[in-house]
Amino acid sequence: MKHYENRAFRKKDGSFNITVLPGIMKAHIQLTRYIKIMDANEVLQVTHLEKNKDTFWLYPFGYFSPKDIETGRISATRNT
Repeated sequence: MKHYENRAFRKKDGSFNITVLPGIMKAHIQLTRYIKIMDANEVLQVTHLEKNKDTFWLYPFGYFSPKDIETGRISATRNT
């Protein structure tokens, strides 16, 4: 919630700041860690990957939400 303290939701040009939460979280995580989207083999070895504390491991987006927040495209997979 600190992210929202003293933050205007309207930009100086009058438009709205419509940055979605995943984008905000990604920016904050990237300040301290490398973000890596796991491939199929890495998903199977997730407990092994937890030992690498410099990397923030993400499941491929199709595991939780088939909608790409940047493009709006829905790409459901067998993992969705």
